[in-house]
Amino acid sequence: MLQGSRATLQRCCPVLYLENNVPEQSPALIRTIRDHRYRLWWHTPYLFNPNNYFGEKHNLYPQVSSKNMLCLPEERLDLLPLVPETLVRINAPGDKVVPSR
Repeated sequence: MLQGSRATLQRCCPVLYLENNVPEQSPALIRTIRDHRYRLWWHTPYLFNPNNYFGEKHNLYPQVSSKNMLCLPEERLDLLPLVPETLVRINAPGDKVVPSR
């Protein structure tokens, strides 16, 4: 999807929030987004939220988190102050997932 959206990414410079939970494909995905002139951060929230809508207290997914990336285009660095300090910057395609809780 990202390969076919090169013109749109360049024209609109959207902020992206992408799932990145396949370790074998992670370096290629990071490389692709960085090639589009984006800065990336890991966001790894737990799957279970104790304040969930239904009030479910039993956690079926203890210590399991989602692997996501917040991606800011270089043209939108004015948004940099909005990036939570708890997120860990991704500097290279080989960077491993780091918890951002």
